[in-house]
Amino acid sequence: MRYIIILLTLIIIPVQAFNQHILVLEKEGDFNRERYFVGNEITFRAGPQEVLFSGAISAITDSTFTVSGNTFRPSQVSEFIFPKRKRNARAIRKGALTSAFTMFVIAGLDRGINQKAKPLYDPPTLNLVGGFALFGLLTYLVPEKKYTIPKQRTLRIINVTPG
Repeated sequence: MRYIIILLTLIIIPVQAFNQHILVLEKEGDFNRERYFVGNEITFRAGPQEVLFSGAISAITDSTFTVSGNTFRPSQVSEFIFPKRKRNARAIRKGALTSAFTMFVIAGLDRGINQKAKPLYDPPTLNLVGGFALFGLLTYLVPEKKYTIPKQRTLRIINVTPG
């Protein structure tokens, strides 16, 4: 009898563990999908006032999902925002501006100490440093990637329970 209980437990537990839903952002006729599971961070606009919501998904049911204690239906979402693109631009900007400053200092020290040249900065060095600095400053203009729902993409909840 004990073995039957253990066997039934091992059969029931995996079914419950894999009983889940995912939030999917997809384009009609395209194979690429953005999948969001419980715990993923998302940012979107929802409701009649177009309020911006951001946070981790805490629950996904058959027809709703919960973010930051608020429950939404996929049809309530009007715009999906990808702040990851903005974070990538921030990282590139930081690297470019740091590189420009470092090159400026090292080139000046090299020409002043090693080469004993006057002026400390020659035009090619200034052009290179200026290019890096300009590239870093231009990344401020990179917008966040946004998808309008339902014009560009469709937001759905999919049941991915095996069996």
